[in-house]
Amino acid sequence: MRRRISPEDAISALYEEEGFYEVERGSDPESLYISRLVLSDGRRELVVSVLDEDSFMSRGAIQDILLHAERLKAKFDGVCIAVPRKYAKAFDEGVMSFHGFGLVIYDNIGAEEVIPPRIREKRRGGEEKREAERVAQVESQEVVKLRGELSRLLRILEEVEARRDRLGREQRSL
Repeated sequence: MRRRISPEDAISALYEEEGFYEVERGSDPESLYISRLVLSDGRRELVVSVLDEDSFMSRGAIQDILLHAERLKAKFDGVCIAVPRKYAKAFDEGVMSFHGFGLVIYDNIGAEEVIPPRIREKRRGGEEKREAERVAQVESQEVVKLRGELSRLLRILEEVEARRDRLGREQRSL
């Protein structure tokens, strides 16, 4: 008799092919409907919220999972929602992509990533942050300098226009 693969095993195997390894597995303490997988490739962490068929029996489960996923974006570099294949149409792909959520569908055979998650760039370290601030300061100084030059050029242009008008009046009077 063939052993049925768990959704978590199928999802973990899917991301293992992309260089991720499992860091954590279990029920999500912040949600009634889902279990959670945390995966990492050593630089980034991806969280996958796994819904089972029973999750869809509750009326507010989809709204809850989407709101929960939005909160998870602050803690992880990428957020995916995994659902049984037959419930894939319950999630609008455009909305999922717009908000940066990945969508994984699974069944008895395996898992498939339908929408890849938007991976957030790592937060900057102290030195990179200071360099970015220095560059921003230099850029703001350049903007001030360019504004000054622009004002000077506008004054010169006004003077040239005034001289042209004066010369035009003098020429007509001759």
